[in-house]
Amino acid sequence: MFITKKPIWLLLFLMISLQTIAQVSINSDGSSPDPSSMLDVKSDDRGFLPPRLSTAQRDAIVNPAAGLQIYNTDTECLNYADNSGQWLEVCGTNTACTPQPGQADAGVDQLELTGTSTTLDALAPVSGETGSWTILSGSGGNIVDVASENSFFEGVAGESYTLEWTISTVCGSTTDQVTISFETPVAFLCGDNVVFTYRGSQVTYGTVTGENNTCWMDRNLGASQVATAIDDAAAYGDLFQWGRGDDGHQDRNSNTTSILSPGDVPGHNEFITTSAAPNDWRATQNNSLWQGDGGINDPCPDGWRVPTEDELNDERLTWSNTAQDAFDSNLKFTMPGYRMPDGTVTNEGTQAYYYSSTPTSSGANVRFLNYLSSFSFMNNAPRARGQSVRCILD
Repeated sequence: MFITKKPIWLLLFLMISLQTIAQVSINSDGSSPDPSSMLDVKSDDRGFLPPRLSTAQRDAIVNPAAGLQIYNTDTECLNYADNSGQWLEVCGTNTACTPQPGQADAGVDQLELTGTSTTLDALAPVSGETGSWTILSGSGGNIVDVASENSFFEGVAGESYTLEWTISTVCGSTTDQVTISFETPVAFLCGDNVVFTYRGSQVTYGTVTGENNTCWMDRNLGASQVATAIDDAAAYGDLFQWGRGDDGHQDRNSNTTSILSPGDVPGHNEFITTSAAPNDWRATQNNSLWQGDGGINDPCPDGWRVPTEDELNDERLTWSNTAQDAFDSNLKFTMPGYRMPDGTVTNEGTQAYYYSSTPTSSGANVRFLNYLSSFSFMNNAPRARGQSVRCILD
């Protein structure tokens, strides 16, 4: 608004009009003031210019009203007075928020994986950042640790998943997606390979047909190869205490402890020794161990289990009662020896002791397949003894 010298009556008219209307609109389009405002200034090509004062001039204002505004020419900032008459500054700096999140990287797609689990491989967050996984699509998936870039992911065979990795800071977030898919399982045929995790590593075993169309693994648990001879040490495998899981105790050279386990899971990898009846590694006996696929402490992979006494005996009855017949069978049985309840390994290359899942009908022992060079039979064994395990398809 430009005010020039006009007759006094015009100035009085404007003052009277402003007091009467109580709202003022300064514009070039004739629009009314906004109902919420006392003064509504509108322009497409001009700005509001407050008084421009130095700090000294500003401070010379006596009892500035709360909300009074000036432009400080010394600090080049807008100033306004608060309720106490103190001057505050508003400086329009454009400082960027920090730290900004880095670009998220969920890793490369993992497609048609064998099995139902994998380890994710996203770019790790740096200092000031956090990471988080989300499942966007796919059913039955589980991210074990959503905050870990290398979380273990579990899914369903034949399913495809889209996962999102988000990197966040106080300033915002970035995302990236990865596809994880698992191959559709094909019908298993005896003779196919079995891939599973044993003692913390992935292993591949072959399979062979036994009596009554049963299907067996082609080697003992822990064996590094199929036996090439009856005394092939690489085919002996590990020696389990009856009813214990794949916890490392079955290593022929594992450490020993004389402390009996109070429950089904000892919680360590030591061979538990004992010299007193009933010669069990467990403080109180439990006949429910190793009972069927997925049973308590079943050391065999999913779909497989420890054979029953009858299943082992069916194989034995096809031999001519010699150890050589056991090796010549499809199962390629060897002479792995055994580990006594005191922890001593003995009879390697001269005897075989294969556990069944069958406890004796009375007493504290379990049934097992035993053979020497010239004869074989089913026998009883104490549960603290370390013996071989050959898995059978359930």
